[in-house]
Amino acid sequence: MTVDHTAAWLGLLHGWYRAGSAEASRARYQLLRYVGHPDNPDADLLAVPLRVGDTWLLCTDGVSDQVDYHRIREALAGGDPKRAVRSLLTSSLAEGGEDNATAVVLRVRPGAEGDGEHR
Repeated sequence: MTVDHTAAWLGLLHGWYRAGSAEASRARYQLLRYVGHPDNPDADLLAVPLRVGDTWLLCTDGVSDQVDYHRIREALAGGDPKRAVRSLLTSSLAEGGEDNATAVVLRVRPGAEGDGEHR
């Protein structure tokens, strides 16, 4: 739901670097926007309606770059968000753990009467 905020991504987008080049590799760790940035850049905001049954993965690139898409999908298909997080973090480490890995899995469930949910 967001884009990569590194100089590498911007360089690939604008044609400054070729994918896989040494320049792009070096620029991968040059963050342009992040929490605590001294210039206080605007955050990416996107309104997306949640639907019962949706599963959301919020993760760092230590998970998304390390763990194969099919493995991520498999982990999220199970019914237990805690188990999915453990599986993703374990998989990240098994694949080399080259970066910080953080994952949060959200599963949207039906709300209880009177909890403020609009039907």
